[in-house]
Amino acid sequence: AFSDVYQARHKLTGRVFAVKKLSDAIKNNPRFLPSCAADLALETAVLANLNHKNIVTLHGFRGDDNVVDLLKNGTFFICLEPLYETLQDKLAQWRHQTSKKGYRNQRLFRSNSRIMKNNTEITKRLEEIVMGVVNGMEYLHTNNIIYRDLKPGNI
Repeated sequence: AFSDVYQARHKLTGRVFAVKKLSDAIKNNPRFLPSCAADLALETAVLANLNHKNIVTLHGFRGDDNVVDLLKNGTFFICLEPLYETLQDKLAQWRHQTSKKGYRNQRLFRSNSRIMKNNTEITKRLEEIVMGVVNGMEYLHTNNIIYRDLKPGNI
């Protein structure tokens, strides 16, 4: 990963944000810094023009100096809406819960799974998640954006 994400709290309002910045390994690597800084700048520009409930919201970026200089030295960062729990986290939680109920050798999402047949709450929540992903991807595609990092850890 070329970046790290931290939780931050605004001193005056107490509002929580996710702060994304280039990783120290990238900042200290003159070979990768230019392309990774460009990727972060492009991500910022794209997110600044999006507004959809299923797409993470950009709340701001470090702009107290010359942005080009900030990108060149790796100190540019963006403030995003935080993700408190990802689909990856939720899947791990569901697997753990089902293994405690005696479903140790059952796959969680097999269509004939006893787990899925006996747990309409999980099924309903998965349907909501899938529709959110579909709606978000449709919005991106309508705006001529192809998202190439779709994975449970980003949902």
